[in-house]
Amino acid sequence: MPPLQGRLSAASGNSFPLPTKASPIEATQHLRIDVSRAIANGVAAFLLSVPGLASADQRRDEGLFTFVLENDVLGERKEDRDYTNGFKLTWMSAPATTPAWTRRLFAWCDWVFSDDSTVQDPRIEFEFGQSMFTPKNLRLAVPDPRDRPYAGLLYGAVGLVGKRDDGSFEQFQGVFGVVGPASKAEQVQREFHKLIGGQDPKGWGTQISNRFAGELRFQRTEPTQTIYRRNRFAAEGAPHWGASLGNLTTALNAGYSVRVGVNLPEDFGPPRVYPSLPGSGYFVPTAAFGWYLFGGVEARYVARSMVLDEPSTLGTHVTRQPWVLDAQYGVAAYWDDFRAAFTLVTRSREFKESDSRVSSFGALSLTWRY
Repeated sequence: MPPLQGRLSAASGNSFPLPTKASPIEATQHLRIDVSRAIANGVAAFLLSVPGLASADQRRDEGLFTFVLENDVLGERKEDRDYTNGFKLTWMSAPATTPAWTRRLFAWCDWVFSDDSTVQDPRIEFEFGQSMFTPKNLRLAVPDPRDRPYAGLLYGAVGLVGKRDDGSFEQFQGVFGVVGPASKAEQVQREFHKLIGGQDPKGWGTQISNRFAGELRFQRTEPTQTIYRRNRFAAEGAPHWGASLGNLTTALNAGYSVRVGVNLPEDFGPPRVYPSLPGSGYFVPTAAFGWYLFGGVEARYVARSMVLDEPSTLGTHVTRQPWVLDAQYGVAAYWDDFRAAFTLVTRSREFKESDSRVSSFGALSLTWRY
């Protein structure tokens, strides 16, 4: 029979002999091993608790903050006209904090679209933003009646986003806000132009008067199609379609986007200020670092646009162009929990009286997973 100390050691599961039987050297060696293991386990736990160092699967259930800035000075034509500036701030919840009723809304979509897939991780998204629109000549206190009116939009939005198990992505959004002087677009543009030494816009006194703006939006990006893949390099494409309904905008849209890069993240393109090709703050890294080039086209049939259809305070308005085309390309990169992207956008003529066939602007977006 083993000695008493050995029996006690085996019964207790202790990994080192009781000190009464171990020599000082052996006790020291065992103590070093035990301390080393404790330190190693502690370091591993700390590293896994740092969002930027955890694996993609461990970071899947995190919320996201996104900032988007769009301006025509960042575009290829660098013209201060038409859609001239926009920004938005968004917060997207983690799936674990999303109410259960959101799944019922997506289940209703299953019935409408006869979809056999289910939503994996629905999220709620809150958004705050501003957009502004100006005519070509900012020096005129009385703008050209054949040009678009000054208009500003200040809005808030709440939405639901969800990725399905078949790889598709759906976005619902309700938008409410105000078009007119209450949007504070005039003050923002004047102060910004003063800061950069730009032309002071003289015609904001004729902008579209205050009115409530509301809209419901739905966008669906179909499952990604792999075009080419070799090791970490891949090329993918996906079609999308959607609709909006409201006094702000009523439109139908459809298009196609591609991306080519290394360690492509699980995302659906960089976010943009609406109307735009679909994008989202949603992204899940697949490595510590990755990047991709992207491009896309979209056609929109616009049945209503408040910033074009409503008259200025002078009573002038323009004739909305029903068909509008967008083309965009850019680059996106992520490092751990941060993603940055820059997009160049070219948009076709939005109203028939315009003396330019296209307008352009650039978009910068930053997203942080926390």
